[in-house]
Amino acid sequence: MLVKKSKESSEKELSLDDVMYSLGLGTLIFGIVSSLMYQFIPRKWNVFLLPCLFHGITGYYCPGCGGRRAFDYLLHGNIFKSIYFHPVVVYSIFVFACYMVTQTLERRKIGRVKAMSYKNRYIYIGLVITIVNLIIKNMALAIWNINLI
Repeated sequence: MLVKKSKESSEKELSLDDVMYSLGLGTLIFGIVSSLMYQFIPRKWNVFLLPCLFHGITGYYCPGCGGRRAFDYLLHGNIFKSIYFHPVVVYSIFVFACYMVTQTLERRKIGRVKAMSYKNRYIYIGLVITIVNLIIKNMALAIWNINLI
C-alpha cells in the first residue's frame, strides 16, 4: 500500500504497524462509544444479549461462550471472574493496551520506548488459550456434568 503526498514528493510506504495502529485507534474509539452505549441502554432493549445458538443446539460450549460475560466483568473491574469465564478476553485487552501504549509513546517521541510490533504469535497464543478453554469447559460438562458457565 502506497501513499502519495504530491506528485513531486517521494512515495512513502505504510508499514504493517502503521495500518495496525490506525485500526487500533478505530477499535479504541468504537469500544469507548460501545461501552458508553452499553451503560445507558436498558438491558431489556439490548440486542447483543442473545443466547448462544451452538450451545442451545448441541448442549456444548462454543469457542466464544463466556466471552460476553468475561468482557462485562472486566468492564466492572472483576479481573478474576473475567479470566474464569473466558481468559482470552483479558489476554487480548492486555496485548492491545501494551501495543497501543508503546506505539503511541514511540510515535510521539516520548521517552526511549521501543514500540511493540505486530507479530502473528500474539494471535496464535490467543488461539491456543481459546482452544484450551474450550476443551476444559466441554470436558467438565461432558465427563463430570459440571456447568462452568
